[in-house]
Amino acid sequence: MDLSKKISLADIARNIGGRVIGDSGRMVGRLVLPKDADGGSICILWDVRIAETLSEYALVIAPSALFRTGRERIVLENAKSALPDILRFFAAFLVRDDDRRGIHPTAAVSPNASVHRDSWIGPFCSIDDDTVIEAGVRLLSHVSVGRGCRVAGGTVIEPHVTVMDRCSIGRNVLIHGGTVIGADGFGFQPAPEGHAKIPQLGGVEIGAFVEIGACTTIDRGTIGDTTIGDGTKIDDHVHIAHNVEIGKHCIIVGMAGIAGSVVIEDGVVLAARSGIKDHVRIGRGAQIAGNAGVTKDVPPGMTVSGFPAREHRKTFKVYALMEKLPDLFDRVKRLERRAEGTSGVFPTDSQSDKTSGEEKDARSGGKASAI
Repeated sequence: MDLSKKISLADIARNIGGRVIGDSGRMVGRLVLPKDADGGSICILWDVRIAETLSEYALVIAPSALFRTGRERIVLENAKSALPDILRFFAAFLVRDDDRRGIHPTAAVSPNASVHRDSWIGPFCSIDDDTVIEAGVRLLSHVSVGRGCRVAGGTVIEPHVTVMDRCSIGRNVLIHGGTVIGADGFGFQPAPEGHAKIPQLGGVEIGAFVEIGACTTIDRGTIGDTTIGDGTKIDDHVHIAHNVEIGKHCIIVGMAGIAGSVVIEDGVVLAARSGIKDHVRIGRGAQIAGNAGVTKDVPPGMTVSGFPAREHRKTFKVYALMEKLPDLFDRVKRLERRAEGTSGVFPTDSQSDKTSGEEKDARSGGKASAI
């Protein structure tokens, strides 16, 4: 953030749809958490419990009902739901624009690559042959882009990202640090001498307005491309295997794993640590719960959970019945003992615990039986 910039309460209120109580010309330089709020910053509040702990000097954006006093503030009735819009406003105002252009002296750019003059190739980046970098692209530092790639306008690639050969990245994509795009898919064929590697000849195609988290891996296709649709958001530490097709506007949360040749249609949500078996199709708008293991196709719009993943309500029923198993087991044992007492038939060891020595003595008239 550019801490030298300041903005008046009046300008903030005008841009977020609020109204000022107090000095509308008062200037602030930061948006902070409530615990850090002071006279030179402003925070967002909607919880009365937190409001009671605030410094008397703190400036706030909050609903009118939260404060009955004359505290200087911006009144915004929908402060909670407006949080994303408020953050976007402050990001646009306070975060310094990256206006750098050109190629850093330490970068290594092939003479056969095409780099637009309005892009920025940062320190220690490398760009290989036949790669095209369009206008407005930002490679921050230590970014490697392989041969025959295209990075479309407005895309930002953070430090230590590797983009392997024959990958295409759409416009206005954000790729966070440490991610690898286009590594070989995990393809091996059993052979007498061991596992023979299957060549991976495809690439990766990423659509526009995609965001990819840190340390995520997206493997190249075996023949065709692994594809990520427009607007899809991928969290940190996600693995997407070769030949996967992901539709538009999907959400894939951290540590999810998608095996080879899976098809994920538009608007699907994969929660944290969910996994999908190879060659499975996930229908449009489906939701995969956290830790779910999907082993077969999921119809459009369905929510599944558990392992193996099944319709969410069925999973709840299974879990509920599992909670009752100890009571059911005890009930069966009691019924077996009752049947044993009335019929004289002893249950087998697999049906019930061995009858106690006292019960045996009772059946034999109190005399120990000889073996």
